[in-house]
Amino acid sequence: MDENIIKIATNKLERINPNDQSSYEKTFKVLKSIGKIPVLITKLGSGTPVFRSRTHKNETQLYERISDIFITPKDKVQKFGRCNAPKNSIFYTSENRPISYIELVKDWFFGFKDDERLFVTIGKWITQKELNLVIVTSPDMCQRMSSFDQFYGNYLDEYIDQFPINERKGYVAFYKYLFGKFSEDSALGRKNTYLVTSAYCDLAISLSNADGILYPSVPSIIYGMNVAFKADIANFSNFKLNAIYRSEMIVIKEDGKTHFKEIGIRKATSFDIDRNSIRW
Repeated sequence: MDENIIKIATNKLERINPNDQSSYEKTFKVLKSIGKIPVLITKLGSGTPVFRSRTHKNETQLYERISDIFITPKDKVQKFGRCNAPKNSIFYTSENRPISYIELVKDWFFGFKDDERLFVTIGKWITQKELNLVIVTSPDMCQRMSSFDQFYGNYLDEYIDQFPINERKGYVAFYKYLFGKFSEDSALGRKNTYLVTSAYCDLAISLSNADGILYPSVPSIIYGMNVAFKADIANFSNFKLNAIYRSEMIVIKEDGKTHFKEIGIRKATSFDIDRNSIRW
């Protein structure tokens, strides 16, 4: 992979106006122009638990349908996400309940006042088969702050080392740019952050026929990872619902900081996949 081609491509990506109606298509085209896009794959074993959370609008709201806590219907997807373009539904999950919460903290921070209560429903799902996932991590050891990046960073080193020496700088440059986008908070970073990450996810999955993307949690910084599964594998054959909880939290704002303290948790008494129902 030619380092100069990567520099030219990343400069083009940074110049794309995210307000342009064809910005996603332009981003995808630039990534494809690089040539052989690197795609690093790992496997997620059958029987692995993953968690997905949804915030409630008010105290009395209860999600009574399983479809409410599973993958979002594509017609409801209006914005770019870390791994999706508008109208492209992705099953976003986290490795555990706390990380699943942390991914929502940004919305909670702006949406709730001091001493206000908030409620969030968590679904625990178990994978039913081995799944192939694209890994996004850093080639720079100094940027490997999380346990995720420390573990998979070594895997990435081995992947890059298999290429001729004159091509390695190109792979390093590409992954540095990509990791920068995946580790960037979209609320604080550039407006084209999700343009690049979502286009890469689409391209990487299509090239490798992977089942999703594995990447570190941005808000948690040091701990935790997320898995974004593509829509066509997000079904009850591949994911078994294990448990459903509703957590109650209180918002605490003091000394210029905002905290969220769990003060109660309720478990669904039963659920029925065939009837798409949850009983509380």
